[in-house]
Amino acid sequence: DFARRAPVLNARFSLDMQYMCIQRSHAEVEILGLTSKVEAIVACRNKAQGNMVNGFLWFNTELCDIVLITTQGLEFLKISHDGTEIKLVKHDKRPIHWYVYNHPTRLLCLCTGKDQNTIQPFQLTPDRLLKLPDFDPDATVGPNGRRSPLDRASFLACRLHDKLCCVHTCAPRQELVVYQLGREGVGRLCTVNLFTACEHFAVSVVDALLVVHNTDSRITMVFDLALHQWTSRSIVAPLPLGGPPPAV
Repeated sequence: DFARRAPVLNARFSLDMQYMCIQRSHAEVEILGLTSKVEAIVACRNKAQGNMVNGFLWFNTELCDIVLITTQGLEFLKISHDGTEIKLVKHDKRPIHWYVYNHPTRLLCLCTGKDQNTIQPFQLTPDRLLKLPDFDPDATVGPNGRRSPLDRASFLACRLHDKLCCVHTCAPRQELVVYQLGREGVGRLCTVNLFTACEHFAVSVVDALLVVHNTDSRITMVFDLALHQWTSRSIVAPLPLGGPPPAV
Protein backbone atom coordinates (compact mmCIF):
# COMPACT_ATOMS: atom_id res chain seq x y z
CA ASP A 1 0.00 0.00 0.00
CA PHE A 2 2.86 2.41 0.70
CA ALA A 3 3.66 2.49 -3.03
CA ARG A 4 0.19 3.90 -3.78
CA ARG A 5 0.16 6.80 -1.33
CA ALA A 6 1.59 9.41 -3.72
CA PRO A 7 3.58 9.63 -6.94
CA VAL A 8 7.09 8.16 -6.62
CA LEU A 9 10.01 10.26 -7.87
CA ASN A 10 12.71 7.72 -7.02
CA ALA A 11 12.93 4.37 -5.20
CA ARG A 12 15.79 2.00 -4.37
CA PHE A 13 16.36 -1.08 -2.24
CA SER A 14 19.24 -1.14 0.22
CA LEU A 15 22.19 -3.34 -0.70
CA ASP A 16 21.16 -5.99 1.86
CA MET A 17 17.52 -5.82 0.69
CA GLN A 18 16.35 -5.01 4.23
CA TYR A 19 15.13 -1.49 3.48
CA MET A 20 13.61 0.55 0.72
CA CYS A 21 13.95 4.29 0.27
CA ILE A 22 11.22 6.15 -1.59
CA GLN A 23 11.32 9.79 -2.62
CA ARG A 24 7.93 11.40 -3.12
CA SER A 25 8.87 15.07 -2.81
CA HIS A 26 11.89 17.27 -3.40
CA ALA A 27 12.64 17.65 0.32
CA GLU A 28 11.85 14.30 2.00
CA VAL A 29 12.40 10.56 1.62
CA GLU A 30 10.67 7.58 3.26
CA ILE A 31 12.76 4.70 4.60
CA LEU A 32 10.80 1.47 4.98
CA GLY A 33 11.90 -1.68 6.80
CA LEU A 34 10.81 -4.53 4.55
CA THR A 35 10.88 -7.14 7.33
CA SER A 36 10.34 -4.95 10.41
CA LYS A 37 7.60 -2.89 8.71
CA VAL A 38 9.04 0.20 10.41
CA GLU A 39 8.59 3.42 8.44
CA ALA A 40 10.39 6.72 8.88
CA ILE A 41 10.30 10.03 7.02
CA VAL A 42 13.58 11.92 6.69
CA ALA A 43 13.68 15.56 5.62
CA CYS A 44 16.84 17.14 4.28
CA ARG A 45 18.57 19.86 6.28
CA ASN A 46 17.52 23.48 5.71
CA LYS A 47 14.30 22.43 4.05
CA ALA A 48 12.72 25.77 4.93
CA GLN A 49 15.59 27.59 3.20
CA GLY A 50 14.92 25.87 -0.10
CA ASN A 51 17.27 22.88 0.13
CA MET A 52 16.12 19.99 -2.07
CA VAL A 53 17.02 16.33 -2.54
CA ASN A 54 18.69 15.64 -5.89
CA GLY A 55 18.90 11.92 -5.19
CA PHE A 56 20.12 9.29 -2.72
CA LEU A 57 22.51 6.33 -2.66
CA TRP A 58 22.70 3.23 -0.47
CA PHE A 59 26.16 2.34 0.85
CA ASN A 60 25.70 0.13 3.96
CA THR A 61 29.19 0.78 5.37
CA GLU A 62 30.50 1.49 8.85
CA LEU A 63 30.29 5.19 8.05
CA CYS A 64 26.70 5.31 6.85
CA ASP A 65 23.82 3.36 5.36
CA ILE A 66 22.42 5.94 2.97
CA VAL A 67 23.48 9.33 1.59
CA LEU A 68 21.11 12.11 0.61
CA ILE A 69 22.50 14.23 -2.20
CA THR A 70 20.94 17.65 -1.83
CA THR A 71 21.39 21.01 -3.52
CA GLN A 72 23.33 22.17 -0.43
CA GLY A 73 25.55 19.15 0.25
CA LEU A 74 25.84 15.49 1.21
CA GLU A 75 23.94 14.13 4.23
CA PHE A 76 25.20 10.79 5.57
CA LEU A 77 22.59 8.81 7.52
CA LYS A 78 22.95 5.78 9.79
CA ILE A 79 19.99 3.49 10.56
CA SER A 80 19.74 1.85 13.99
CA HIS A 81 19.66 -1.96 14.21
CA ASP A 82 15.91 -2.04 14.77
CA GLY A 83 15.26 0.59 12.10
CA THR A 84 13.47 2.96 14.48
CA GLU A 85 16.13 5.68 14.52
CA ILE A 86 17.88 7.40 11.62
CA LYS A 87 20.78 9.59 12.62
CA LEU A 88 22.73 12.20 10.65
CA VAL A 89 26.38 11.20 11.18
CA LYS A 90 28.14 13.50 8.71
CA HIS A 91 27.34 16.53 6.58
CA ASP A 92 29.48 17.82 3.73
CA LYS A 93 28.24 21.29 2.85
CA ARG A 94 28.67 22.54 -0.73
CA PRO A 95 26.39 23.56 -3.62
CA ILE A 96 25.56 20.51 -5.77
CA HIS A 97 23.98 20.92 -9.21
CA TRP A 98 24.05 17.27 -10.31
CA TYR A 99 26.01 14.06 -9.78
CA VAL A 100 27.15 10.86 -11.49
CA TYR A 101 27.92 7.67 -9.60
CA ASN A 102 29.70 4.38 -10.29
CA HIS A 103 28.73 1.73 -7.76
CA PRO A 104 31.49 -0.90 -8.35
CA THR A 105 34.12 1.69 -7.41
CA ARG A 106 31.87 3.69 -5.01
CA LEU A 107 32.96 6.74 -7.01
CA LEU A 108 30.72 9.79 -6.70
CA CYS A 109 31.40 12.85 -8.87
CA LEU A 110 29.58 16.06 -7.98
CA CYS A 111 29.15 19.12 -10.15
CA THR A 112 29.69 22.06 -7.84
CA GLY A 113 30.89 25.64 -7.89
CA LYS A 114 28.99 28.88 -8.35
CA ASP A 115 29.16 28.66 -12.15
CA GLN A 116 28.58 24.89 -12.35
CA ASN A 117 32.10 24.32 -13.74
CA THR A 118 33.86 22.19 -11.10
CA ILE A 119 33.84 18.42 -10.57
CA GLN A 120 34.41 17.24 -6.99
CA PRO A 121 35.03 13.47 -6.76
CA PHE A 122 34.50 11.38 -3.63
CA GLN A 123 35.13 7.70 -3.00
CA LEU A 124 33.35 6.01 -0.13
CA THR A 125 35.56 3.41 1.53
CA PRO A 126 34.17 0.94 4.12
CA ASP A 127 34.98 3.25 7.05
CA ARG A 128 35.39 6.79 5.71
CA LEU A 129 34.68 9.28 2.97
CA LEU A 130 37.71 9.89 0.76
CA LYS A 131 37.70 13.34 -0.81
CA LEU A 132 39.70 13.42 -4.03
CA PRO A 133 41.08 16.65 -5.56
CA ASP A 134 38.56 18.68 -7.52
CA PHE A 135 39.15 19.83 -11.09
CA ASP A 136 37.67 22.07 -13.77
CA PRO A 137 37.14 20.18 -17.04
CA ASP A 138 37.55 22.05 -20.30
CA ALA A 139 34.27 23.68 -21.23
CA THR A 140 33.00 25.67 -24.16
CA VAL A 141 32.96 29.46 -23.88
CA GLY A 142 29.71 31.28 -24.49
CA PRO A 143 29.16 34.54 -26.42
CA ASN A 144 29.61 36.50 -23.20
CA GLY A 145 33.10 35.09 -22.73
CA ARG A 146 32.10 32.91 -19.77
CA ARG A 147 32.49 29.15 -19.60
CA SER A 148 29.29 27.22 -20.21
CA PRO A 149 27.89 25.14 -17.32
CA LEU A 150 28.84 21.48 -17.34
CA ASP A 151 26.16 19.07 -18.54
CA ARG A 152 25.45 15.89 -16.56
CA ALA A 153 24.80 13.88 -19.72
CA SER A 154 28.40 14.54 -20.85
CA PHE A 155 30.05 12.80 -17.86
CA LEU A 156 30.65 9.21 -16.84
CA ALA A 157 32.35 7.90 -13.69
CA CYS A 158 34.04 4.53 -14.24
CA ARG A 159 37.08 2.29 -13.86
CA LEU A 160 39.36 1.76 -16.86
CA HIS A 161 42.33 -0.62 -16.61
CA ASP A 162 42.20 -0.40 -12.78
CA LYS A 163 42.23 3.40 -12.87
CA LEU A 164 39.50 5.60 -11.38
CA CYS A 165 38.32 7.80 -14.23
CA CYS A 166 35.88 10.53 -15.09
CA VAL A 167 35.04 10.67 -18.79
CA HIS A 168 33.91 13.95 -20.35
CA THR A 169 32.36 14.05 -23.82
CA CYS A 170 32.85 17.50 -25.33
CA ALA A 171 30.56 17.54 -28.35
CA PRO A 172 31.45 21.07 -29.63
CA ARG A 173 35.12 20.04 -29.95
CA GLN A 174 34.25 16.49 -31.08
CA GLU A 175 36.48 14.89 -28.48
CA LEU A 176 36.27 12.67 -25.46
CA VAL A 177 38.58 13.50 -22.52
CA VAL A 178 39.46 10.90 -19.88
CA TYR A 179 40.59 12.24 -16.49
CA GLN A 180 42.39 9.91 -14.09
CA LEU A 181 41.45 10.53 -10.46
CA GLY A 182 43.98 10.02 -7.67
CA ARG A 183 44.45 10.96 -4.04
CA GLU A 184 47.19 13.47 -4.85
CA GLY A 185 45.82 14.96 -8.02
CA VAL A 186 43.82 14.67 -11.23
CA GLY A 187 45.49 14.20 -14.59
CA ARG A 188 44.32 14.08 -18.17
CA LEU A 189 44.84 10.45 -19.13
CA CYS A 190 44.10 10.95 -22.82
CA THR A 191 42.00 12.79 -25.37
CA VAL A 192 40.11 10.81 -28.01
CA ASN A 193 39.08 12.41 -31.29
CA LEU A 194 35.56 11.31 -32.18
CA PHE A 195 36.01 11.95 -35.94
CA THR A 196 32.45 13.12 -36.48
CA ALA A 197 30.50 16.35 -36.76
CA CYS A 198 27.49 15.20 -34.75
CA GLU A 199 26.31 16.68 -31.44
CA HIS A 200 24.77 13.87 -29.40
CA PHE A 201 26.71 11.03 -27.81
CA ALA A 202 26.19 8.37 -25.16
CA VAL A 203 29.15 6.63 -23.52
CA SER A 204 29.33 3.28 -21.77
CA VAL A 205 32.08 0.95 -20.54
CA VAL A 206 32.36 -2.74 -21.45
CA ASP A 207 35.19 -4.43 -19.56
CA ALA A 208 37.94 -1.80 -20.03
CA LEU A 209 36.71 -0.55 -23.40
CA LEU A 210 35.06 2.82 -23.95
CA VAL A 211 32.02 2.49 -26.19
CA VAL A 212 30.83 5.74 -27.73
CA HIS A 213 27.37 5.76 -29.28
CA ASN A 214 26.75 8.53 -31.81
CA THR A 215 22.99 8.92 -31.66
CA ASP A 216 22.84 11.36 -34.60
CA SER A 217 24.62 9.26 -37.22
CA ARG A 218 23.60 6.04 -35.42
CA ILE A 219 27.05 4.45 -35.22
CA THR A 220 29.06 3.04 -32.33
CA MET A 221 32.83 3.40 -31.87
CA VAL A 222 34.96 1.29 -29.51
CA PHE A 223 38.19 2.61 -27.97
CA ASP A 224 40.86 0.89 -25.89
CA LEU A 225 42.91 3.38 -23.88
CA ALA A 226 45.69 0.81 -23.47
CA LEU A 227 46.35 1.19 -27.21
CA HIS A 228 45.98 4.96 -27.28
CA GLN A 229 49.73 5.60 -27.28
CA TRP A 230 49.87 3.90 -30.71
CA THR A 231 46.53 4.90 -32.19
CA SER A 232 43.68 7.23 -31.28
CA ARG A 233 41.23 5.57 -33.65
CA SER A 234 38.47 3.12 -32.84
CA ILE A 235 39.80 -0.45 -32.48
CA VAL A 236 37.06 -1.68 -34.84
CA ALA A 237 35.25 -0.13 -37.76
CA PRO A 238 32.26 2.00 -36.72
CA LEU A 239 29.36 -0.30 -35.95
CA PRO A 240 25.72 0.38 -36.78
CA LEU A 241 23.71 1.47 -33.76
CA GLY A 242 20.53 -0.59 -33.58
CA GLY A 243 17.13 0.86 -32.93
CA PRO A 244 13.44 0.16 -33.27
CA PRO A 245 12.27 -0.80 -36.79
CA PRO A 246 10.69 2.00 -38.81
CA ALA A 247 6.94 2.33 -38.57
CA VAL A 248 5.02 0.76 -41.42
